[in-house]
Parts: sequence; structure tokens; C-alpha cells
Amino acid sequence: MKLGIRDFADVIAVLKGPGGNISASEKRRAARIEVSAKINIHLFEGSKIARSFSALSRDISLTGIGLLQTVALNPNQSGVVIALPRQHSPLFVYCTVMQCRPLADGLLVVGLDFCELASKETADAILGDGKREHSRIQESILG
Repeated sequence: MKLGIRDFADVIAVLKGPGGNISASEKRRAARIEVSAKINIHLFEGSKIARSFSALSRDISLTGIGLLQTVALNPNQSGVVIALPRQHSPLFVYCTVMQCRPLADGLLVVGLDFCELASKETADAILGDGKREHSRIQESILG
């Protein structure tokens, strides 16, 4: 799957932020743009979120994204949804794990291929899970 040009431009604008440092390079199937930003990842088992965590992006293209993270994923693992930031709301995309290899102690390089946009139900589940977690933390702090 390829992201739409408009969605891709919107994601890049948010990822690079004000004064961000981005450079384009040609690799593999699509031109990649080097960008370093926090990306939220959600692992699904069926229709339920099994785990959520964040990673650091290395580069992004129309067809995939490279990440640095501490959570190991298996090649061809399914149920991986990433939240690509945009101005108004995140773009939730199902991905296939293409590679996961160690880089340093506990740090992994992960390559994801975009497969399809997540459904509204999946997006709602992710957004609802975030609100529940926020409420849980707020309750534990404020009592």
C-alpha cells in the first residue's frame, strides 16, 4: 500500500516539526525521508489491543517506515498498527513487519511496510484505549 500524497505531506509536516531536519535519500522501492520523531505503535490480537508502546522513527516513505524501538517484533507479524501524526487526527495504518534486528543493547531496528488504512472501529479502539489510560493515570495521581 502507498500512502496518499496529501496524507504523506501532512504526516511529514508534523514529523519534522518547526525547524526540523529532514533529508531525502533514494533507497529500495521508494524515496525515503530521514526524520526522527516519536511514533505510537499498537499491537492487536483480534480486535483488542494487546500492547501499545512508542518508537523513534528513522525514515519514512510512501510505502513504509523505519523505526528504532525496544520491543521485538517477528517478520510478517500481523496486527501491527502505527499512528502517523497529522494536523487534525492521527492516520492509523496496518503494517507488516519486514525486519527486526538488534542494533545495540536492547535497541532494535524495525522496518514496517504499510498494508492498509485501519478501519474506523480500529481507530476508535486506539483512541478509546488512550483515554482510558489517561483516566487511570489521573485517578492514580489525584485519587
